[in-house]
Amino acid sequence: MEKIALRRWYLLSGLAQAIGKFPVVEFAIQFVVESSSVKEVLKNYGGTRTYRFPDGQHLRIQFPDHAAGITATAGDWFTAQSDTLPATYVLPVTRYVCSCGQVHESEYPYPSMWCTCGQKAYPEHPLEVPIPLLHHHRGRQGAHV
Repeated sequence: MEKIALRRWYLLSGLAQAIGKFPVVEFAIQFVVESSSVKEVLKNYGGTRTYRFPDGQHLRIQFPDHAAGITATAGDWFTAQSDTLPATYVLPVTRYVCSCGQVHESEYPYPSMWCTCGQKAYPEHPLEVPIPLLHHHRGRQGAHV
């Protein structure tokens, strides 16, 4: 069996702007992310990100782009506790199970991944991305989509 990395839950608070047919609306939003390190959280979720919805609406979120802006949750925190947080999305790592029995993990959701036995491993649960990623802005803030 493959070694599975120790994961912890991290809290990112950001400022979201709803952009679309209506006037721009700003509100606070939180992501609770399961990750192996703060560095991985910053790589996958930090900075300014733009998300899109099927109805054409866009959501631009400014998350912290440095380690000081990310909070590690208590060791006994579990996903059911997220119900107490407003505008929160819980993003666990995706676990992939191969027909040979091996379990693999990825902090970024893929439709499948290759197992060391040579077969494809598929997500343990159907992939559900709460907010589909449209674009990640690198560089200066306020870049346009």
